[in-house]
Amino acid sequence: MRPRSMTGFGRGESQDRGRTWTVEIRTVNHRFLDQRIILPRQYQGLEERVRKLVAARLDRGRVEVGIGLRGDRSGAVRLRLNLGLAEQYHGCLRLLCEELGLPFHIGLTEMLTLRDLIEQEEQSPDLDREWEALEPALAQALDECDRMREREGALLKQELAGRLDEFAGLVERIAAQVPEILAHRQQELRTRIGRLLDDVDLDPVRLAQESALLADKADVTEEIVRLRSHI
Repeated sequence: MRPRSMTGFGRGESQDRGRTWTVEIRTVNHRFLDQRIILPRQYQGLEERVRKLVAARLDRGRVEVGIGLRGDRSGAVRLRLNLGLAEQYHGCLRLLCEELGLPFHIGLTEMLTLRDLIEQEEQSPDLDREWEALEPALAQALDECDRMREREGALLKQELAGRLDEFAGLVERIAAQVPEILAHRQQELRTRIGRLLDDVDLDPVRLAQESALLADKADVTEEIVRLRSHI
């Protein structure tokens, strides 16, 4: 498996019926997979499908997915004439003119200035068809993000490998000096103990044994073995 950085960015586009779906993905480090999906309001029903595709490609990290749609969206809106309200407006205006003794000259231009005569109705999108248009852009953004993470991961691997090589060299230098260090430590302990117990009659063999025991506690061979295993 190739090493991957947790930081990445990818962008994708797909064309459909004179419109363009755009997807931008940003990832940063996170212990778990944490997704934040931003979709146009009328296409919120696609969020679960987006989450599933992202989860199939990314197993962890904080992932921000921004999705936009440009182009002809006239099919998403339908205009409806509120004929009943128009008739009421017309009747009220006619009555007002009669009551005030004014000539009645209300035409289409004046009627169109009145509120709510023409209403906009948003059409529910065909989510299956919209997903077919959106999915290629999302896949393209995921691919690009993955390539960026791989490139950065390779650079990080190279950097870490160099540092590990340097660290391994230091460990081997220490390992080569261990026998000399232990011998020096043992002699140093003997000298110090001998100075402290100058007037005390001790068994030389016992003194040598205790000195060797104290020197053995300074042995770092086990720690060196552990360091090698970690490297």
